[in-house]
Amino acid sequence: KFSNEFLFDINEWKKVKIKHDYNIKDIIMPKGEDDFEKIRLMAKRKGVIKRIIQVDGKETVNEMLFKT
Repeated sequence: KFSNEFLFDINEWKKVKIKHDYNIKDIIMPKGEDDFEKIRLMAKRKGVIKRIIQVDGKETVNEMLFKT
């Protein structure tokens, strides 16, 4: 179950190390809202996530844009 969730892009492995780096470049706040708590909860983060994977000594790096 663990490998299905976190190692979805890896088929065979003996030793794996995965690291995610988030680089948030912008925060998009909802328009027309005056309540600071709602603004904080509804704000969207926009940036780049870098996934660094070491599989049996071989390292690969993937970057993807995200907006949550």
